[in-house]
Amino acid sequence: MAAIQAPNPGLSRGTVKLLIDLIEIKLGCIEVYDRDDMRDVRALERARAEMLSLLGRAVPEPAVVRLAGAGDATEERRRIRGAA
Repeated sequence: MAAIQAPNPGLSRGTVKLLIDLIEIKLGCIEVYDRDDMRDVRALERARAEMLSLLGRAVPEPAVVRLAGAGDATEERRRIRGAA
């Protein structure tokens, strides 16, 4: 039996750049509520690193993950303190 080889995707440079943009948009919008969401963030970061390596670019630091509701609670606390 012959070994199965992964097909060469043959993606153009423009397509790879577009995919990187889409991944970064998704990373900027995602709100982490649980472990599944965090798993998705890690998968997106790996995909971004892979796409950047196809372009020969250095892989930047992982994106800052926004925990769902964390900013809202901070804003709420600031408003309460300011009103008191």
